[in-house]
Amino acid sequence: MKNDALSFYRLVRDFLTVYLPKQRGASPNTAKSYKEALNLFIDYISMAQGRPLAEISFGCISRHLVDNFLLWLETERKYSVSSRNQRISAVKSFLRFAAEKDKTLMPLYLDVEAVPKKKDTRAHVIGFFSEHALEAILAQPNRSKKNGHRDLFFMILMYDTGARAQETLDLRLGDICLGGSSPFVILAGKGAKTRCVPIMEKTCSHLESYQRRFHATGNSDDYLFYVDRKGMRSQMSIDNVEKL
Repeated sequence: MKNDALSFYRLVRDFLTVYLPKQRGASPNTAKSYKEALNLFIDYISMAQGRPLAEISFGCISRHLVDNFLLWLETERKYSVSSRNQRISAVKSFLRFAAEKDKTLMPLYLDVEAVPKKKDTRAHVIGFFSEHALEAILAQPNRSKKNGHRDLFFMILMYDTGARAQETLDLRLGDICLGGSSPFVILAGKGAKTRCVPIMEKTCSHLESYQRRFHATGNSDDYLFYVDRKGMRSQMSIDNVEKL
């Protein structure tokens, strides 16, 4: 059993540190997302089976377990359909990689590969916000609280720049240029392509207020939006955004 666990974790390591960044050419954000998904999956196996982490192997994984994992994500963790689908994509990708290395794992991979992605049944036709609707949305965060102040500015910046959520989360202090007559932010999109997007004077005022509260002594490499856990700062994630 010890050797089975060792083989399992070695493949996890190779998948995350060699295959994704060097062979597949995945972006750091994609690699980070897959790592978080696999960590969560492994933690679930340990919890569901009452098994120490050091004893987890491919023998612990089955189609039934994966189905229950996805149900747990939706019911207990309150994951959205898109987040649920991202997690199963990461698990499938890892099992495909493992099966290519060890053909005896191919039946397991094929069983899990058959798990369908879930369709989001919510209406997707979204019109432009009216001024009244936008004001109502921006009034939701409690700006007197620190997290409320952060959430409000996050929405303001996204609305002003038209940036995707991940593009906004990837902003660092050094990507903000307030000097001169035309302030702007530098956004990094897909394919590592960057673009300069101007921001309104009102947004600049919100930004300066936000920086005074969250980045009094920051440096240019600090993420603009972060979470603080036990005094340690880390980049704010999409999961955090979905809870806004």
